Amino acid sequence: AEDNKKLDDYVKDLEDSLKEEKAANDELDEENDKLKEETDKLNDALADQKDDMEKLADIIQDLERDVAEADKDNKDLKDENEDLKDKLDDAVQQKQDILDFIDSDEVKDAMDDMEGERDDYKDNLQQLKDFLEAQ
Repeated sequence: AEDNKKLDDYVKDLEDSLKEEKAANDELDEENDKLKEETDKLNDALADQKDDMEKLADIIQDLERDVAEADKDNKDLKDENEDLKDKLDDAVQQKQDILDFIDSDEVKDAMDDMEGERDDYKDNLQQLKDFLEAQ
């Protein structure tokens, strides 16, 4: 009977130990489930972050392309402005050359000659008029 009692106590101790182990395992399972859920959330967040990073990389690539195009456009405009400035400088020089020519002694002499010829024509016209009136 005492052996049965010891055996019953031993079985009871084992059952209690099993219950404690099962409770501990249940707690670990619950903790593992929580950890798995957190891991899934982190994996989802990482996947979203990866998608966002790919989108940002595309945006950066687009911006770099836009900047390169703007740089090329700016260079083209700068070249065009240089060409226009050169043409303007040439036009200003041509204008100055013309003004210098107009003020030159050659032109003044030609104008004086023309004025002398005009006076001659005037005199001839007056003589013709006097002649016609005398008739």
